[in-house]
Amino acid sequence: MNEPLIDLNIARELDSPSVIADEVGGETLVINLNTGSYFVIPPASLGVWNALSSGIAAVALLDGDDDPRTEVLRSYVGQLLEAGLLRGAPEDRSGSTAPLAWQPADLGIEQHTDMADLLGLDPIHDADANVGWPMQKPE
Repeated sequence: MNEPLIDLNIARELDSPSVIADEVGGETLVINLNTGSYFVIPPASLGVWNALSSGIAAVALLDGDDDPRTEVLRSYVGQLLEAGLLRGAPEDRSGSTAPLAWQPADLGIEQHTDMADLLGLDPIHDADANVGWPMQKPE
Protein backbone atom coordinates (compact mmCIF):
# COMPACT_ATOMS: atom_id res chain seq x y z
CA MET A 1 0.00 0.00 0.00
CA ASN A 2 1.36 3.44 -0.93
CA GLU A 3 1.59 6.14 1.69
CA PRO A 4 0.07 9.51 0.80
CA LEU A 5 2.55 11.95 -0.69
CA ILE A 6 3.52 14.71 1.73
CA ASP A 7 2.72 18.09 0.20
CA LEU A 8 5.79 20.30 0.64
CA ASN A 9 3.81 23.40 -0.36
CA ILE A 10 1.84 23.35 2.89
CA ALA A 11 3.23 25.56 5.64
CA ARG A 12 3.41 23.92 9.03
CA GLU A 13 4.16 24.99 12.57
CA LEU A 14 4.84 23.51 16.00
CA ASP A 15 1.69 21.78 17.26
CA SER A 16 1.56 23.77 20.49
CA PRO A 17 0.41 23.68 23.22
CA SER A 18 0.57 19.88 23.06
CA VAL A 19 4.13 20.02 21.72
CA ILE A 20 6.89 22.05 23.34
CA ALA A 21 10.42 22.66 22.10
CA ASP A 22 13.53 24.27 23.54
CA GLU A 23 17.14 24.52 22.46
CA VAL A 24 19.60 23.09 24.96
CA GLY A 25 23.32 22.96 24.29
CA GLY A 26 22.96 23.23 20.51
CA GLU A 27 20.34 20.50 20.28
CA THR A 28 16.61 21.04 20.32
CA LEU A 29 14.50 18.95 22.65
CA VAL A 30 10.88 18.51 21.57
CA ILE A 31 8.25 16.88 23.77
CA ASN A 32 4.89 15.67 22.54
CA LEU A 33 2.83 15.97 25.71
CA ASN A 34 0.00 13.88 24.22
CA THR A 35 2.21 10.81 23.77
CA GLY A 36 4.95 11.48 26.32
CA SER A 37 7.59 10.87 23.65
CA TYR A 38 10.46 13.26 23.44
CA PHE A 39 12.71 13.97 20.50
CA VAL A 40 16.19 15.34 19.95
CA ILE A 41 16.82 17.47 16.87
CA PRO A 42 20.61 17.45 16.31
CA PRO A 43 22.46 20.71 15.57
CA ALA A 44 22.87 19.93 11.84
CA SER A 45 19.06 19.73 11.50
CA LEU A 46 18.33 22.84 13.51
CA GLY A 47 17.96 25.27 10.59
CA VAL A 48 15.50 23.03 8.75
CA TRP A 49 13.59 22.24 11.97
CA ASN A 50 13.32 25.94 12.88
CA ALA A 51 12.03 26.77 9.41
CA LEU A 52 9.49 23.94 9.29
CA SER A 53 8.21 24.49 12.83
CA SER A 54 7.75 28.23 12.34
CA GLY A 55 5.40 28.29 9.37
CA ILE A 56 7.80 28.09 6.44
CA ALA A 57 6.68 25.67 3.74
CA ALA A 58 9.23 22.95 3.05
CA VAL A 59 9.27 23.81 -0.66
CA ALA A 60 10.96 27.12 0.29
CA LEU A 61 13.97 25.07 1.46
CA LEU A 62 14.52 23.59 -2.00
CA ASP A 63 16.15 24.95 -5.16
CA GLY A 64 13.27 24.11 -7.51
CA ASP A 65 11.23 21.13 -8.66
CA ASP A 66 14.25 19.06 -9.67
CA ASP A 67 16.15 19.44 -6.39
CA PRO A 68 17.64 16.01 -5.55
CA ARG A 69 16.98 16.72 -1.86
CA THR A 70 13.19 16.78 -2.36
CA GLU A 71 12.45 13.17 -1.35
CA VAL A 72 14.73 13.36 1.70
CA LEU A 73 12.95 16.52 2.84
CA ARG A 74 9.55 14.95 2.12
CA SER A 75 10.51 11.95 4.28
CA TYR A 76 11.73 14.23 7.09
CA VAL A 77 8.49 16.24 7.08
CA GLY A 78 6.61 12.92 7.13
CA GLN A 79 8.55 11.82 10.23
CA LEU A 80 7.75 15.08 12.01
CA LEU A 81 4.06 14.79 11.11
CA GLU A 82 3.88 11.14 12.14
CA ALA A 83 5.41 12.05 15.50
CA GLY A 84 2.68 14.67 15.94
CA LEU A 85 5.14 17.54 16.22
CA LEU A 86 3.79 19.74 13.41
CA ARG A 87 0.38 20.90 12.24
CA GLY A 88 -0.80 23.05 9.35
CA ALA A 89 0.04 26.73 9.81
CA PRO A 90 -2.60 29.42 9.26
CA GLU A 91 -0.21 31.32 6.99
CA ASP A 92 2.92 30.59 4.99
CA ARG A 93 5.85 32.62 6.32
CA SER A 94 8.20 31.52 3.53
CA GLY A 95 8.58 35.07 2.22
CA SER A 96 10.29 36.09 5.45
CA THR A 97 13.20 33.67 5.23
CA ALA A 98 16.65 33.81 3.71
CA PRO A 99 17.91 30.83 1.69
CA LEU A 100 18.99 27.98 3.95
CA ALA A 101 21.96 25.74 3.18
CA TRP A 102 21.46 22.11 4.16
CA GLN A 103 22.38 18.63 2.97
CA PRO A 104 20.30 15.42 3.12
CA ALA A 105 22.71 13.96 5.68
CA ASP A 106 21.90 16.91 7.97
CA LEU A 107 18.31 15.87 8.59
CA GLY A 108 17.76 13.77 11.65
CA ILE A 109 15.50 13.21 14.61
CA GLU A 110 15.89 10.87 17.57
CA GLN A 111 12.76 9.61 19.31
CA HIS A 112 12.83 8.51 22.93
CA THR A 113 9.97 6.84 24.75
CA ASP A 114 11.75 5.85 27.96
CA MET A 115 10.02 8.68 29.86
CA ALA A 116 6.67 8.47 28.05
CA ASP A 117 4.80 7.13 31.09
CA LEU A 118 6.31 9.79 33.34
CA LEU A 119 5.70 12.67 30.94
CA GLY A 120 2.16 11.48 30.33
CA LEU A 121 1.19 11.74 34.00
CA ASP A 122 -1.23 14.48 34.89
CA PRO A 123 0.55 16.18 37.83
CA ILE A 124 -2.76 16.94 39.55
CA HIS A 125 -4.90 13.86 38.92
CA ASP A 126 -2.41 11.02 38.41
CA ALA A 127 0.25 11.90 40.99
CA ASP A 128 0.56 10.30 44.41
CA ALA A 129 -1.11 12.64 46.95
CA ASN A 130 1.63 12.09 49.56
CA VAL A 131 4.73 12.12 47.36
CA GLY A 132 3.57 14.26 44.42
CA TRP A 133 4.69 14.32 40.84
CA PRO A 134 6.41 12.36 39.28
CA MET A 135 5.24 9.46 41.41
CA GLN A 136 2.10 7.81 40.06
CA LYS A 137 -0.64 7.24 42.61
CA PRO A 138 -1.29 3.63 43.49
CA GLU A 139 -4.07 1.86 41.60
